[in-house]
Amino acid sequence: MEKVLKSIKDFVLVIMGIVLVVLCGIFAIFVLPFDYRKYKKSLYYKKEHKKYSPFAASGNHFALYNEILKHQLPIRYVENPNHGSLECGWFVFEDILILLESYDLEFDCENSQWVFREDGETNSVMTLDELIQMELEGVNEIAGREICKYAVVLMDESCISHREKANADKRMLFYNDDRPEVLKHLCEDPTKWRDEQ
Repeated sequence: MEKVLKSIKDFVLVIMGIVLVVLCGIFAIFVLPFDYRKYKKSLYYKKEHKKYSPFAASGNHFALYNEILKHQLPIRYVENPNHGSLECGWFVFEDILILLESYDLEFDCENSQWVFREDGETNSVMTLDELIQMELEGVNEIAGREICKYAVVLMDESCISHREKANADKRMLFYNDDRPEVLKHLCEDPTKWRDEQ
């Protein structure tokens, strides 16, 4: 009986694996051509002329980079040469590092602080202060000198819980459908963000 159950279990796992591969293939066949076309038409590609890689036009960094170019914001991108992906670099305005909401931030009510759970794991937690310090060290190390002293986390306001706590934290910058305008405001008055940290 055990052999029969094991055979059934193995058969089900093989079928699930095949279905997963087929679904991924179908997804890639239908999504990649649109992603490729979006990439080739982007301001990022027109400026950088970098070779396309799968899903290159799907990331948040890619979208922000194009918004910055489109709206001619004085924000620069610092590439991380240790990673080939645009998603691993940093956006910098003067001495302010702009971190994107791709981080899984949540408010820890027990300790009254913002925490980042890496890849959603409960055992890999760091505070927002630790995350900011790590990112500041990373961009400054890549630059070979201190180019950033301050940091803000650019957050989609619909993705944040404990909004009242978030509003009180001066390291967070919120946007709704107006991300370029919010960044423009940051660029027009950066002393506000420096003074509040």
